[in-house]
Amino acid sequence: MTPKYGDISIERVKEYTYLGVIFAEVPNFYFLLFFYYQNFFFPKAKNASAQLSSFAYCTKLNNFESHLTLFNSLVRSTLMYCTSIWGLKYIQEFETFRIGFLKRLFLLPKVTPAWFLRLELETGNSEIFFVKQIVKF
Repeated sequence: MTPKYGDISIERVKEYTYLGVIFAEVPNFYFLLFFYYQNFFFPKAKNASAQLSSFAYCTKLNNFESHLTLFNSLVRSTLMYCTSIWGLKYIQEFETFRIGFLKRLFLLPKVTPAWFLRLELETGNSEIFFVKQIVKF
């Protein structure tokens, strides 16, 4: 029997996207499977990061503050969309993503320690920003 609202039949779907967030039917819903959202938003943020790198290269942007501002506006906003709800489990992955961007920006090897970048650039830790956003929510 299909559910109805008055005389109108309601279609049941496995997933539905609302404001860019996917709501999915999960069989045996004992816990929330937030890795589904991670697999949705992280690739979008990687694409935004690649677009930013391409833009910076084409325009010969060499001001670090501008790079950081553009990263925060374009990439971090994409990456952290609705993370107040789903992202607490992936807090370390957010910092790893940001550090990876900074390493690519300065053409550093992947093995460069994250603490070195934080110390040298005085950009702080994005985990603190992330927790503040969750508390504000």
